Amino acid sequence: MTEYEQVEWDELLREKQLDFILTRDQLVDIIKQLGHTIDDEDYILDRSTGERTLAIDVEEIKASDLAAALPGSEVFLRKNIASFSQYLAERGL
Repeated sequence: MTEYEQVEWDELLREKQLDFILTRDQLVDIIKQLGHTIDDEDYILDRSTGERTLAIDVEEIKASDLAAALPGSEVFLRKNIASFSQYLAERGL
């Protein structure tokens, strides 16, 4: 595991927009900081129910497919243009 600079999560999570590239370990850490967990098959588990989290396309999402966690860390987008397009279209953007 590679060491990386620790961030102040309270400050980071107050930001309106964040752009960064993450290692797998950093991604897992952020998912956990948002209150979620990851199961043995790499699926993100909901922080309240413990069930597999659904992406915006209403399919279960693996951590390795995650591109963004949006408002309230409850909207998950996959690493593809269709996921981003669906999110924008649903919000009339």
